[in-house]
Amino acid sequence: MQANEIVTINSGTYHVVSHFGAINAVVRADLQVEPGQLTDATLYHSASRVSFKLVSEAGGEAIADVDWTIKTSDGATIFTELGAFPTTVLAEGTYLVLAKQGDRVFNREFEVKPGPPQDIEVLTTAF
Repeated sequence: MQANEIVTINSGTYHVVSHFGAINAVVRADLQVEPGQLTDATLYHSASRVSFKLVSEAGGEAIADVDWTIKTSDGATIFTELGAFPTTVLAEGTYLVLAKQGDRVFNREFEVKPGPPQDIEVLTTAF
């Protein structure tokens, strides 16, 4: 179902599940539909689209052929991808990103806040 779509259903109680992205941004709600009435429901996600890039300096070009892993604060792996600039949707929270290039692994903690898309850079150098 798409946003602002009207669906005709019988009266009753329904459990609605909304997914934003494919990982962990999920909202659930119970709705009561009355006969002969239009029931309007709006679900809000606390999530954001997040893109990653491995760079040798802040604001630099993305490095290619990187194995990406995203872990939750409790250590569970929720996303893996190979590429220079992967993008996904994550629920609000704190995460750890691992960027592996060859035998070197770089990491960074980051926080997802609801709202506009976020770009997360992982630096190959330490300060």
